[in-house]
Amino acid sequence: SYIGYEIRNYAAPLLMVDFKQRFGVSDGMAAYTFTASTLPIPFLVLIAGALADVLDRRKLLIFTHVWMMLAAGTLGVLTILHLMTPWLMLGFLFVIGAGYAMMNPTLLAVLPELVSPGELRSAMALNGLNMNIARVGGYALGGLIVGLFGKQYFYAGKGTAFLATALSLSGVIWVLYRWKPTERQKPAHPETIRSAVATGFRYTWFSPRLSAILARVFLFIFFAGILPTFSGIICKKNPATLRGDTGAAIWMVSLGVGALIGVYFMQALQRRFGIEETVAVCTVFYGLAMLGVARTPSLWLGSLAMFIAGFNWVIIPTNFNIATQLAVPLWVKGRAMGMYVLVLWGSMSAGSAVFGRLATAFGPRVSLAYAAGGVLLASVGIFWLRLVPKEKEDFSTAKRGPVPGVENDGPVRNGPVAVLIDYRVAHDNADRFRLLMHRIHLYRRRNGAVHWALSNLGIADDTLTFRESFHFPSWQDRLRAHDRTTKMDAALDDEAAALHIGDLPLLKHVRDDAPPRTGQCCAIGAIWERGRAAFIDGVGREVPRMFDRLDGARRYGWDQSHQISRSKDQNSKDGAP
Repeated sequence: SYIGYEIRNYAAPLLMVDFKQRFGVSDGMAAYTFTASTLPIPFLVLIAGALADVLDRRKLLIFTHVWMMLAAGTLGVLTILHLMTPWLMLGFLFVIGAGYAMMNPTLLAVLPELVSPGELRSAMALNGLNMNIARVGGYALGGLIVGLFGKQYFYAGKGTAFLATALSLSGVIWVLYRWKPTERQKPAHPETIRSAVATGFRYTWFSPRLSAILARVFLFIFFAGILPTFSGIICKKNPATLRGDTGAAIWMVSLGVGALIGVYFMQALQRRFGIEETVAVCTVFYGLAMLGVARTPSLWLGSLAMFIAGFNWVIIPTNFNIATQLAVPLWVKGRAMGMYVLVLWGSMSAGSAVFGRLATAFGPRVSLAYAAGGVLLASVGIFWLRLVPKEKEDFSTAKRGPVPGVENDGPVRNGPVAVLIDYRVAHDNADRFRLLMHRIHLYRRRNGAVHWALSNLGIADDTLTFRESFHFPSWQDRLRAHDRTTKMDAALDDEAAALHIGDLPLLKHVRDDAPPRTGQCCAIGAIWERGRAAFIDGVGREVPRMFDRLDGARRYGWDQSHQISRSKDQNSKDGAP
């Protein structure tokens, strides 16, 4: 099916060029074919991720593939019958792109179900290899189809290429129809699509690890994603030394062969050096390979650089994808993959726009050299943005039983709900408790709470009393958050309970008719709330520490001066100078 996509990508711009004589379209319309195919991705991919978590994934994949097959087949038939127009073709490409946007997060979320956990990295690498091979084979097969069927009839070649795209999707539909996946347990309290999309945003924002992985994706793809496009442009602009289109094809084959070898060696490198170290070194070598392609005047040296780039390319995004898969629990995996696809395509599009402008002003070689420098500089972020967590994470469901602290048929079940938990903590454990509650705050918000606060209720019996409060829009949201608790989250709760003096912290639910403003209505509000909470939390930790240090310094200075004065008095009594 990837080869079918590339055949469509090859034929569509050529058909738009053919329309120039008949409809008088501009040369720039050929570029709109790629835009029409990718434009639905940023608008639909998050909805697609939510649907992957809410609906049956197998049926959703069948529906989207049938959707794309029918659209591609209709596009091919209308083209052969000379009924196609430029804007109608762009509309069909948009519909096919919408189907791809709806399918891709679901497919990525399904991959872990097809193989054992130990084979996941190989499976993801194979998926990336498929795309690299299809990029080469699709264009070659597309050229063959257009050449064979387009000799006698003007539009027949392009129309047949679109029919080949539809045919490639039919095989996937047949496999999905015969596939019998393990039945997923349906959630006891299902969400609406709108709520599911909002939850995906909230989970990403309050998950430091997922945010770090997506930042790594952006920093790499923004600079690195332009290499295949710019390498072809460099060859075409240097036909004497780089052989034009022939040289571009050789470089693309070198990229694909490098990816094939990279898949073979990836796991051996990771076992020998570790995942973080392997990805870091591969990122540096990819940047150097980009620099080599940008500067070399030789076709064969450029082919070697493209081979090195392909070897490292298949390793880096594959580990990004796997890290995203492993950074979230099962209930939000589709939405996490939707965020991953959004960042991936968004960073690639943004990088293409920025470095495309640079190429217009200074040339493709200079622009590619700047992008290579960006890859090398962005690799510094590896030291702070980790793909592999320092501590082991367990995202399996905790299965904690019924929600505690609720009276039967109470008024709390109608309308917004606030959960209040009171802790009594010894003075010596106060700082440790505050740090722990910061981590608990993140998981409460990830699982659905719209507001969280920690209040100091005062001192009693030489202990500090803290009140944790978090709020939900409805009782259903409270139940969903309870069901989403992972074993890692439950371990944090147990650690907080261990710091509590007494049997168990007092937990109760109250009707929350006027919940606090959350500031989550827009991105600026979310950033403000997160920054304000971090500032208050930091001040709450550091100010007591500062006074403790000052008090210690004062006592130390008094003790020293007291010892010196006593020493002087004793010496004067003994007659010493």
